[in-house]
Amino acid sequence: MKNRIQAAAKTVWLIVICQSAAAVAQTYTAQNSPASPAQFKAIIQAAKAAHSVQLTPLVCLKPLPYGTTSALPPAASADADAGGPAITTFTVPGSISTFPAGYNFNFVPSNTSINSEGAITGTYETKVPITPTTFYVALHGFLRSPEGTFRLFDAPNAIATLDSGTTPEAINENREITGSFEDVSFAFHGFFRAFDGRLTVFDIPGSAGTFPVGINSRGDVVGNYINPSSGSHGFMRSRDGGLTLFDPPGVGAFGCFPVGINSAGTITGTYFDSDYNEYGFLRYRNGTYISFAITDPADGTSPTAIDESGRVTGYAYGPPPGFATHSFLRYADGTYTMFDPIGATSSIALGINSQAAVIGTCDSSPYNYLRTANGLIQTVNLPGPVQGINAAYEVPGFYYDSSSNTFIGYAAKLKCR
Repeated sequence: MKNRIQAAAKTVWLIVICQSAAAVAQTYTAQNSPASPAQFKAIIQAAKAAHSVQLTPLVCLKPLPYGTTSALPPAASADADAGGPAITTFTVPGSISTFPAGYNFNFVPSNTSINSEGAITGTYETKVPITPTTFYVALHGFLRSPEGTFRLFDAPNAIATLDSGTTPEAINENREITGSFEDVSFAFHGFFRAFDGRLTVFDIPGSAGTFPVGINSRGDVVGNYINPSSGSHGFMRSRDGGLTLFDPPGVGAFGCFPVGINSAGTITGTYFDSDYNEYGFLRYRNGTYISFAITDPADGTSPTAIDESGRVTGYAYGPPPGFATHSFLRYADGTYTMFDPIGATSSIALGINSQAAVIGTCDSSPYNYLRTANGLIQTVNLPGPVQGINAAYEVPGFYYDSSSNTFIGYAAKLKCR
């Protein structure tokens, strides 16, 4: 992290915040700013405060390779099996855009928008007219069954305007969903939606916002909350409502950002120490921790997902001068491997399934890749950014359709070899 701060004086970063498919994306330029995830988040928070809206969870941090396309790509890339992935596109009826869950409030990739049976959760947008020619955008939650039917929902008292509302973040094997919402008083809360549709709202007492990001098969929810005086901290909420608040040892002012939890209760995420070094961490159900750095802690390690066996995937920053990101897979015994697809100079692992297959994105066409358990890396031609992977090699995502000026969801069935 310190290395990136020193190099950032010569760097101009563009943060493109896509607030809705039907609105003009706002571009914020941070000149001579430290190139750290935490400071990107600070810029985004400042933008949010300036515009008094909640930013929808689609953020492109240039130069990360999140391109979109106006049409479906060819059936297969050069490295995929013959026939390519089978792709099904979908939109919530009456919506102007549909996004499978994938980026939480802290803009950390989430691997839990799809469960093992292929049910997908996410957010859809609707118009709230202001005048005959202008409108706000409201956010709502959806659950899409493997058969393609939708169940739509909103958290109670969720604001239904100002580019805000209900934002699901994760789904488990029981079709239980967690996420966050902004209410009519502009306060952020967490929610748990049961299989039968009952929705429970919860908050961390005294916090300035509660933001769930993951849920396991037991119904345990993990996320972060904001303390007005001390930044971001982790929490775990059990099915019965019990709360456990935590910070990894050595955490600094930037705080910690959990990203996922498995059925054993093992939590992974990232934290920053007092010198702004960025580490990955594991927190076990008994409260013990492991801190790890794939590369120099001054560069940064960012987990994005954990599987049932305790394997963690994510990305780590390489050394200067480029500070490129590289995918990693850390095994439960602490060993790890770093990798990029052939021809790529940077990549980000975004999800892992029960077979230790990793899905991710890279900076070389066609921009998405699949790494199988035996280490074979295939590039896969998909319509847009991936949002996770399940045991059946089903991958959700979204893409921009220029003809309708909307974002469209998709589910792809990958073919691996």
